[in-house]
Amino acid sequence: MTTEPEILKLCQEAAQALPTLFTDWQAPAVFLQLGPGFQLAGLFDDTPQQCPLSRLPGLPTHPTPDGIHPELLFGHCCGQPFLALAGHRHLAESFGLAPCLLPCAAACLCGCRRLLLASCGLSLRQDIKAGTWTLLTDFLNWHHLSPLDGLSSLFPNAYPDMTLALSQEFNSEIVNSFAEVGIHPRLVTYLSFPGHHFCTYAEASLLRTLGTDIYGHDLVMEIMLGHALGTQVSALVLAAGQMLDGLPHRLTRREVLETAEFCSRDLMRGIRKMLTD
Repeated sequence: MTTEPEILKLCQEAAQALPTLFTDWQAPAVFLQLGPGFQLAGLFDDTPQQCPLSRLPGLPTHPTPDGIHPELLFGHCCGQPFLALAGHRHLAESFGLAPCLLPCAAACLCGCRRLLLASCGLSLRQDIKAGTWTLLTDFLNWHHLSPLDGLSSLFPNAYPDMTLALSQEFNSEIVNSFAEVGIHPRLVTYLSFPGHHFCTYAEASLLRTLGTDIYGHDLVMEIMLGHALGTQVSALVLAAGQMLDGLPHRLTRREVLETAEFCSRDLMRGIRKMLTD
C-alpha cells in the first residue's frame, strides 16, 4: 500500500504520463469515469484511441474483481476533446488509495475542468425503483478516510469546502439535457459503503437514518479529489436494485452489471446532448 508522499509523487507522474499515451492530445472538456458494466457505444464521434489504465505509473496490471482490465479512451464527443475511463480500480481491492485516485488526478492536473462519474448503487427508498437514474447532491463518506491527505500542495485551496463538492451548475446542465432524451434523474444523498458485498438489512436501516437514499462502493474518493483540484464534479448513480425492509434481497453482481449495460445507451445519449446544448 502506498504512503501519502508516494501518492503525491504518483499523481504528479501520472499527470506527466497521461498526455504521452495518446496522439493529438488536448485537455479534455470532460473526463468520464464509468463503473463496471457500462458500455461506451455511441459516445464518441469516431473510434477513440484506447490505452490500458495500467500504463499510468503505479497501477496494477491484473483484472478487477469483475474480470475487467480498465481502459482509458481519448477522442472527440460532439466535436469536443473527451477522455473516458471504462472500468476503474476499487478501494476494496486493498491496494490503497493510489489506484483509485490517479486517473482523476491525472485528468484534472492535465487541464480537464469537468469530471463526470457514473456508477451503480442500491436504492434504500421505496420510490426509487431499479433502473432509475439518480444524481448526487450530497454524500456520506463511510470509509472514514480522506483522499486529500498528503496532497494539499496540489490544491488551489488547502482546505476545500466539501459542501460545494458537487457542482450545482454542472448538475443543472445534466438535469436539463438528460430530460430531452427522456432521463429524469432523482436528486439523492449517496453513501459510499466499504467492501464489495451487499449490506445487511440492519445496515440498510442504519443508512436510512443517516439520510442515505442510495449507496454504492465508490465515487466519494473521486468526488472529493476532483473538487479539491478545482474541477466541476457531478455523479450519476443508476439504481441497480432496492434494499428495503421486508423485500427479499437476492441481487447478484451479475444483475448489477447487466442493469448497467442495459441502461448505457440512454446515458451516452444524455452525455452527447449535454455537450451540444
